[in-house]
Amino acid sequence: MWDLRTGKSHRTLRGHAGPVRSLQFDDRIVISGGLDRQALVWDIRTGKVIQCIETSGQVLGLCFSRGECLVASSDKVIYVRLAEPWPHQFAAGKRHGALPSKKSRI
Repeated sequence: MWDLRTGKSHRTLRGHAGPVRSLQFDDRIVISGGLDRQALVWDIRTGKVIQCIETSGQVLGLCFSRGECLVASSDKVIYVRLAEPWPHQFAAGKRHGALPSKKSRI
């Protein structure tokens, strides 16, 4: 992560076992999708993984908004993760276990 004021790196997020292909962030969280078949949700303040969404294929794209995270994988499946209890509780620094995902084959 880079400090936009200084242009200097101040944190490296380590967690993926391979290249990262997708990234989205807001003022509280970063979600990264990798070729390691995982989408990782990070707390911006701590740099720690607070959620892992595992897929059966490489993560090719992702997005989150208003209580949902959509993860598209190379096995032609879109994983829909309902955001309860996140993102509003991410700011409180709570760590949650795996949440059930719905799958839709495309």
